[in-house]
Formats: sequence, C-alpha cells, structure tokens
Amino acid sequence: MASPGVIDSTKFVTPQSSGFKSYLKYMNRSEAVRSEKYSDYNVALDDLKEKDFETYNYYMSNPEKTSALFNSKYDYLTPEQMEGVMEQFSQAQRNQSLMWQHVISFDNPWLEKHGHYNPLTHDLDEATVMRATRNAMTELIHNEKMNGAVWTAAIHYNTDNIHVHIAMVEPHPTRDKYYPIGKDGERLKDPKTGKDLWEYRGKIAPKHLERIKSQVASAIADQSEMLSKIDLLSRKQIGQRDKLYRGIRGDRTLQRKYDEIYRHLPAQSHLWKYNNNALSEVRPMIDDFIDYYIETYHSERYGELNKELDKATSFYKETYGESRYDDFKDNKLNDLRASLGNGLLKDMQQYKRSALQQAKLLQKYDPQGKYFKGNSRGRGGSLRHLNDAFEKSYEQIKNERAYERLKDSIEYDFD
Repeated sequence: MASPGVIDSTKFVTPQSSGFKSYLKYMNRSEAVRSEKYSDYNVALDDLKEKDFETYNYYMSNPEKTSALFNSKYDYLTPEQMEGVMEQFSQAQRNQSLMWQHVISFDNPWLEKHGHYNPLTHDLDEATVMRATRNAMTELIHNEKMNGAVWTAAIHYNTDNIHVHIAMVEPHPTRDKYYPIGKDGERLKDPKTGKDLWEYRGKIAPKHLERIKSQVASAIADQSEMLSKIDLLSRKQIGQRDKLYRGIRGDRTLQRKYDEIYRHLPAQSHLWKYNNNALSEVRPMIDDFIDYYIETYHSERYGELNKELDKATSFYKETYGESRYDDFKDNKLNDLRASLGNGLLKDMQQYKRSALQQAKLLQKYDPQGKYFKGNSRGRGGSLRHLNDAFEKSYEQIKNERAYERLKDSIEYDFD
C-alpha cells in the first residue's frame, strides 16, 4: 500500500523538559548543526519512535538538509529577528508555557505528482510549503483560541520524506491549568514550597489537529481546474431550473407517490424528519419517490455527481491513507437523499398548514361548499419545493468538492 501523501504528528512538552531546552539551544544555530542535532530537539514523534521505530526512521531520520527558520511573517529570519523570536520563546518558558511541536511529513512522490518537487534536482517549491504551513498554523491558533501564540518552523529534506518541523509557544499562556490529584484525593504539593503543583493543559482538539493536514493538503494540491468546471456546470444547470420545474409540475406519477406518502405520515407533523425513527415505515415510500425523481429528471447530473465523488474519494485516500474514507461516497449520497427527503417533508408540512387554513375559511365563509372546491394549492405546485431542494442539495455537494469545505464536513462527521 502506498504511503499517505501527508501525515502529521503533534506532542507538547513542559518548560522544564529536555525537549523545550534543546529547542531553545539549537534554534539559533546553523542549518547544518540543526540537521545534525534534529533528533535531540524533535519530540513530536517520540511516541512513534517507541512504538514503531522502523516507521519513525522512514519518516524522521536526521535530515540531509535543513532550511532556515521561518515563521508567520518571514520566510527567512535574520539574526536580529531571530533574537526577538528567541526572547519570545524564553519568555514563554519563564511563564511556564508548554511547547507544542508539530511535524508535517510529505511523501515525496505525492509532492512530485502535484508539481512541487523535482526528484532529479531535489528542488522543492518552498514558498508553497511555507504558505501551507502558515495556513495551517493560523487556523490552529484561531481554533484553539491561542491568539498570542508564536511559532517557528523549518523544512527538512530527506530522500523519501520532506517534512516541516514546527514549534509553538505562548509568551503569555492562556490555557487552563491542570492540578494533579494524589491518592488521597487532594492536590499534590511541591515538597519545597508547599504550594499546589500545576501545569497548563496541552491537549489540542483532534478535529483541530486534523485541520492541519487538510490546510496543508489544500495548499499543495491545487483544485482550481476542478472548481472552474463545477462553477460552469452550476451556472448552466441553474439556468435550466424553470424548464425543469414545468416538466415536474405535470408528473402524475410523482403526484400519486406524493399523496401516498402524505396519507401514511403520522398526525404530529413535528415528527416529519427524514431520519426520524417515527418515519421508519414511510421512509421506503420517500426513497421510492426520490429514486423515481432523480432517475426521471436528474439521471445525467446524478451520474456526474457520482463521478465527482469518486474523484474526491480517490484524492482523500491518496492524501491521507486508505481506511478513513471508505464510506465517504455513500455518506455524501445519503446526505443528498436526506436533504431531498426533508425538502419533500417540509413541503408536506406547508401543504398540511395550507389545507387546515383553507378548511377554517370554508367553515367560516362557505360551510355548504357552494363556492370553493378543494385545496387551491395542489400537489403540482408543491413539487416545486422538491425541485428547489434538489437544486440546493446538488449544487451544495458539488461545490463542496472545493477541498477545504468538503474536508471540514468529513472531519466533523468523525468527532
């Protein structure tokens, strides 16, 4: 099985740890020295080193070459800028900040495929990698509400895996404090001072760590050509909506199916949600309605959507590994079905309200039924809501092929 295009690992260390001290010691040294001493200050993959040294060595052996340090503002830190950054890191250590280290590792053939690495000359598009790193760190800091955090990073070159090593601290810590508890249920004390022992909490939400990979991958793997195609399709399809609506309005098969579903719904309309257990018996009827609707009016577009989802699945597996995205396509098609089902049920709720309002008016103004006959709204008009629901759902899913938005929705599904 091929290696994932992007992997990442994160670990935090305390200000008293050797990892924190080593990073401060070597961050202002030459690229050659930092390459040689990489294993001394890189703690991000310590857990992997202990569990699977072969994999660790494949991804994280000492680099053949290391770039200059860069940060959120500068591609190359001058000696004067480096002094300022070192003071920020030292201040963070004095204020008991943790240090978070992240390693983002690329499979070099994946970088080559997307046009950012030449294996013959070993030239890397460093500007894109730095931009990807900044995107990822900006979002991580925002999501974790660590707005005063500072970081530095360097690109490390190896034959198989180029990777970015990042170190982040808070000069003025904002994290919640953690107080360890002893066996007696009381807070542990410092034996020298008698004060409570504590440290800042370091855990970062898994969904925020996942976003590191997604931000990096979206910057590396340009999807602009695909998005242009989607935009063209969307504008062309929206322009045909009125014509499509005129065809649906007179579909007697859909109207019969609509009436059958409506008759079998529970009396309490607040239960009318596609995935509600109360609709377990009527849901197959809704699915039959949706299947007929798509096959009759959107067969070509539905096939196109399937192709787009196949492309997305292939891209995610190539980028992040195999297992996590096995059900991605099915989940997205199920989301589309649920959206259509809820659009239909919402229309039926409106239809019911309209019928009740009309019944009240008839009772008040025409109790004998001399002047008004039936529900003037009719199911032909109600089907327009379903068509709008399909248009909205279809375009939303297709536009979500824009890498970041689609990846967002996947990550939150796994929380």
